[in-house]
Amino acid sequence: MEKISNSSIQIKNYLPENGDEKIEEQILSDLKGFPKKISSMFFYDAIGSTLFEEITQLPEYYLTRTEIDLLTKEAQDIKKKCHHVDIVEFGSGDCTKISILLDAIPKRHYSTIC
Repeated sequence: MEKISNSSIQIKNYLPENGDEKIEEQILSDLKGFPKKISSMFFYDAIGSTLFEEITQLPEYYLTRTEIDLLTKEAQDIKKKCHHVDIVEFGSGDCTKISILLDAIPKRHYSTIC
């Protein structure tokens, strides 16, 4: 597991821990369920990620803009109410939204985030 940490902030990448067997189990489980599905995490390579980021810029795609507006308005309040918590980001894409929350955290709580 890749891990970046200091005394206040840790960033962990859990994907390598899942391995091929877990991925296969997840896909089979999703396909046996109702409704059948496959998690979007299995579709996004670098090209897919870039394409999705372009889609989010379209006027018709309001979800990302709405999330960004909400996070921007509420980030300081979230920071005040949430102490000693873990932030889990499932696929941050271009990191726009998670950056809003991380920017609200005083810089003294971390030194470097990659």
